Amino acid sequence: MTVDFEDRRENAADGDELFRFACGVIQETLSVDGISLQVNVGLSLVDNEEIRRINEQFRDIDEATDVLSFPMLDYDLKSSGGAVSAGDIDPASNELVLGDIVVSVERVAEQAREYGHSFQREFGYMVTHGMLHLLGYDHIEEADTQVMRAMEEKVLGSFSLYRD
Repeated sequence: MTVDFEDRRENAADGDELFRFACGVIQETLSVDGISLQVNVGLSLVDNEEIRRINEQFRDIDEATDVLSFPMLDYDLKSSGGAVSAGDIDPASNELVLGDIVVSVERVAEQAREYGHSFQREFGYMVTHGMLHLLGYDHIEEADTQVMRAMEEKVLGSFSLYRD
């Protein structure tokens, strides 16, 4: 697994720690979903202003959000039986390119306080949520939401990060 990491926040001292934790969360999400392929994921840490600009540019929503996912695949790996096409594999690394996750660390901190969670739980939740979107999951229908929530809790439980 390769995680292409970029911390675009000014004067952030916790980037390395967040990167290490995020890599563990990404790996655990793949494991919980039964994905054994070698993958490449992009992860960017930003502030509220930058995620607001990205949200406006790609979703026409002019407000900050917590996490954005940009999947490279147009299908669910599970429903395809894990089959991928040659064009989905990076020839240089021989990895499946899943896409990019952008997390507003500023928003994560705000939500952790708002929901009474630890920062680590909220950050882990955002990375897990973003990964599940890259793997083809969504939460448009209630049944799909329940599947995603159960998977998120399973991943976070692996780190003993439960809802307070």
